[in-house]
Amino acid sequence: MNTNIWTDPWIPRGSTRRPATPRGPSLLTKVADLIDPGTGTWDEKLVLDTFWPEDAQIVLNIPTAEGMNDWPAWHYDSMGKFSVKSAYKLAVQIRDQESGSDASSSSSVQGSDGAFPWQKIWHLKLPNKVNMFIWRMAHNSLPVRRNLARRGVKLDTICPVCQRLDDDCSHIFFKCKGVRACWRDMNLEEVRTELEMCRSGQETITKIWALDCDIQNKIFVFLWRWWSARNKANAGEKMASSDEICKSVAFLSMDIAKLGNPSHEVPRTIILKWKPPPADCYKVNVDASFHPRTMTGGWGFVARDCSGNFLEAGAGNFLNVASAL
Repeated sequence: MNTNIWTDPWIPRGSTRRPATPRGPSLLTKVADLIDPGTGTWDEKLVLDTFWPEDAQIVLNIPTAEGMNDWPAWHYDSMGKFSVKSAYKLAVQIRDQESGSDASSSSSVQGSDGAFPWQKIWHLKLPNKVNMFIWRMAHNSLPVRRNLARRGVKLDTICPVCQRLDDDCSHIFFKCKGVRACWRDMNLEEVRTELEMCRSGQETITKIWALDCDIQNKIFVFLWRWWSARNKANAGEKMASSDEICKSVAFLSMDIAKLGNPSHEVPRTIILKWKPPPADCYKVNVDASFHPRTMTGGWGFVARDCSGNFLEAGAGNFLNVASAL
């Protein structure tokens, strides 16, 4: 019960973990002095009189346990336990913040309350894998080659697509020769030039959120689709062309728009009656399907004569389909 109110790091907020309230003429020195000895809980009136409102609210939210002694905790770990892993993670975070390469280092992307609105990502009406990609981009945790090298992996950091400059998020999504062709094909070159100037993933996503809903969804889908194409090139496999990527983005965006506005979906016309072909002719009915999220498809056919007698049928699957066309 010897924790000092003004000098020890006991407030669960900020980097110093100390109260923002100046001590002033207060005679209180120990945290234990703020606890009512009769109830074992915080003396609410005393806390409110001692601290500024923002500090007082945090103090009152700290649970108390009567009869327990104070014990030191490592606040960089959720369990309060020190480990070499957590210390290394902290050291990397401090280094990245000082060099300006950390995703959270830009003050211009903070919300009005000083925090990035992470929950807004999960409220986007996009597939979960796209939302997860956006979350990782905001955290600057995508395994681009520069990030891997910064974590100690020895590898060539040259972009696997253009083979010219270092493979970081700014280059791969906005500056690479291949991705710029896609931005131009989608008529979003002006947006690309604005996003190219962003200093972090959070700032990039904040700027995208400022655009119209349809445009921002299209951009998010494109960034995710381009990341998948880049990973093909990184693995030494054949990469989809810019035309194929743009077409898949268009189809995905249309599907997402339909899911968000079911009332605008065009009703399907179903033909219930089969019409026979002319005499001495065969009729072959064919159909196919395309799944834009898995980039796969299927096909089938059935052949009949002019009397409707079954002749032949077949079906199969398509893998790695670029579009419905």
